Amino acid sequence: MEKRAVNDMFVILSDIWIDKEEAIGKIETVLDGFESVEVVPSLFVFMGDFCSQPCSLAFNSYSSLRSQFGKLGQIIAARPRLKENSRFLFIPGPGDAG
Repeated sequence: MEKRAVNDMFVILSDIWIDKEEAIGKIETVLDGFESVEVVPSLFVFMGDFCSQPCSLAFNSYSSLRSQFGKLGQIIAARPRLKENSRFLFIPGPGDAG
């Protein structure tokens, strides 16, 4: 019976302001780095706040927030090893819309 190493590497990032281009660029840099390692992390935990200012659905923030998460999804999808082998957990922060 062959033994395989278990990959239990978790990456935890907080205050992921997806409404800021600079933050999105840094997320891309981080994901690029993990895309190129021999064994990719099994889990990425992205913790909010996801907006640089408190987000309220009452102020038409929903469509913007949805678009920003769509962009983040495209960034993840562009890294096939992470897309296939890693899981992504998103935990809203206190300033995020419920």
